Amino acid sequence: LLIVIAIVLAPVAASAATIHGLVYDDANGDVKPSAGERGIAGAVVAFDVQKFVETDASGQFDMDVPDAQPGIVWVRVPDGFAPGPVWARWDGKADIDLGLTRIAPVHGPFSFVVAADTHLWGPEEYFGARDLAAAAAAATALDPPPAFFTILGDITQGGTAEEDSLVDRALEALDVPYVPVPGNHDWYDGGEAWFAHYGPDNYSFDHGGVHFVV
Repeated sequence: LLIVIAIVLAPVAASAATIHGLVYDDANGDVKPSAGERGIAGAVVAFDVQKFVETDASGQFDMDVPDAQPGIVWVRVPDGFAPGPVWARWDGKADIDLGLTRIAPVHGPFSFVVAADTHLWGPEEYFGARDLAAAAAAATALDPPPAFFTILGDITQGGTAEEDSLVDRALEALDVPYVPVPGNHDWYDGGEAWFAHYGPDNYSFDHGGVHFVV
């Protein structure tokens, strides 16, 4: 006698959560939605590099992600707004608001300034914060001003939070947007300090009809 027992295993649906958020024109610069500030329609919003959605006509979006998985939500900054990373960390609970800073429209060619391997760290006998501030100011003193200033990796020597703060102080008087790009020296801790300070390590923005991918 042969008895065959079949066991059918139903697929278990992965638990998911929904991120709700708003991309808006932060006209007063207070980093929060205020009365009269309009949402930005058609902006691409990403969860790390796993999920991508577009905002609706009112600038709002809903994105399904794995439940209880924290991550970084960022927006591909559209033309007409300041270049650079615009992001927020999602903790699995709160809604996400991403404010954009409007800039003057670009007509015709534009420039941007590229630096690299500043390896900033504490001791001033090497290339320190004062040197970076002076070099960045001199390099961006153009007419017309450049669209942005970028450091293409190895911004710091050891990738620490303290060194990231040194960079902030060195560039706080910069008159153009700063676009950070990670290098291996900024990644000795696997990106922990970077993600906490700069947000996404992969992001993008549009400027003057050109799409920039970091």
